[in-house]
Amino acid sequence: MSVIAFFIIVLLDTRREQMIVTAGALVILAIGIAMDWKRFGRAPKPEVIRPRYGQD
Repeated sequence: MSVIAFFIIVLLDTRREQMIVTAGALVILAIGIAMDWKRFGRAPKPEVIRPRYGQD
């Protein structure tokens, strides 16, 4: 969800200054991450996110 919002902001604000685009995108991503934390009740662990290819 937050990733989609990120690309939408970048596409809509291509004519504005890069600083504004980056700031807006970071705000949307921060909100998306905060919502994910509330949904799971805790911050996602790096071990869960990182794929484990080739590990037995």
